[in-house]
Amino acid sequence: MENTIIFTELLIRLGVYTAIAGILYLITRFGDMTVLKWDFADVRKSGMTAILCIGVSILLGSLFLFACTLQESAGPSSESEATAVGQPSREIVSLEDIYPVRDSCTAADSALTREMAFVRNCVPEDELWQSDCTDTTTGELTTVTGYPSRLILTLLLILPVIAAVKLLRERWASAGITRHNLISSSIVGLIAGILVGTVLLALKQQHTPLTGSHIGLLGYYTIVGLSEEFVFRGYVQTRLIGWFGRTPGWIAASALMALVHLTQRLAVLGASPVDALAVALLLFPLSLFLGYLMLRTGNVVAPGLAHALAGWASAL
Repeated sequence: MENTIIFTELLIRLGVYTAIAGILYLITRFGDMTVLKWDFADVRKSGMTAILCIGVSILLGSLFLFACTLQESAGPSSESEATAVGQPSREIVSLEDIYPVRDSCTAADSALTREMAFVRNCVPEDELWQSDCTDTTTGELTTVTGYPSRLILTLLLILPVIAAVKLLRERWASAGITRHNLISSSIVGLIAGILVGTVLLALKQQHTPLTGSHIGLLGYYTIVGLSEEFVFRGYVQTRLIGWFGRTPGWIAASALMALVHLTQRLAVLGASPVDALAVALLLFPLSLFLGYLMLRTGNVVAPGLAHALAGWASAL
């Protein structure tokens, strides 16, 4: 039953993103956009450097998350003690418990439900984040999955790539940071984000009223979206395409972005390998779609804005 649901969801996502990609293909084709091609002196070296950067990012992020969990484990040791100080228990539940029935998800469920809720929406993302990441005595997001920590993880993700570009004296344009196609890429990214966001909202069973906090979240998702797309699409995908070829490099970079989420789910959220792999699998179609935007525009602004709006839509 569970495998069938996941496979069906995967097919739905592939179909939706393929349809939107077809619309964007026509827009970029008639828009007469040209994409710069980069020839690296040593494609194998550049490709391996890109993979190494991701490995370093995963290591840094894992160390940070491990430090956070150690700090949290030093707090209240029981559910009753946690409740007494206003910090909800964060019991990890399995995919089997939370995914098949939409109405079974509540704000007390595991952070693992965020990816399941991305399309199925068993609980609005912002409510879930507030429930397991907010210190009710201060109102601040303080745990490993809170917004400040996510921004630190984003910084740890991009630092190795920035260092590699500087040390190897590569042009930023080779990582998608360029004025080329900037306006048209912005338009394509906004259109893509609006289309994806509309689909996500249409699939939601519950919606939260639009508030000032949601507007603030747009800035957060923009930072995260542009940063992740700079790393995976601008830097990694460009170099893997140079190493393996256009299609294999695109698929490899997309798979790498989906799989990089395994570390957090396995080591920190306590998800089982099967559950963590299911989440990565469900992220793969979106990763492919964002990589396609990079192929069509050659500028990280397009996938970055689409990523930002898609993430924001999941929080509404």
